[in-house]
Amino acid sequence: MDGAVRMSSKPGSERETDASVRRHALQRSKADIPPIDLEVLRDLEVLAQDVALKVDQMMRSLSGTIQNMTALSVGYIQTYRDSVDSLGESVDMSIKGMYTLMARCEELDRSMQPIHALAKQIREIKRTLEMFETLCK
Repeated sequence: MDGAVRMSSKPGSERETDASVRRHALQRSKADIPPIDLEVLRDLEVLAQDVALKVDQMMRSLSGTIQNMTALSVGYIQTYRDSVDSLGESVDMSIKGMYTLMARCEELDRSMQPIHALAKQIREIKRTLEMFETLCK
């Protein structure tokens, strides 16, 4: 039964029909295109140049703005860096000052040791004087 079913048209004729339909459509669409108006093209060119000029101006303005922002950012970063450096120096100086103060306090404490012994002697003398005063009264 496979051999009994045959196509009614030739295998190549379908392709030829499609090609002729396409050719006819192309010819018809070319005929449908109106002639190009040169004034419209000139106007379009002027508008395109105007847009290009405005885009160029916008890009220059944007570039200037970005350069200004970059300069400001660099300034802020330098200020921040200088502040951090200054703060670091201040903290270092403060720590050195604190250690110096602690060392001087320890020196003062060591130099005060004889005063503690002297204060003890004064208290002892005072107690002895009070005893003599109570005996004399």
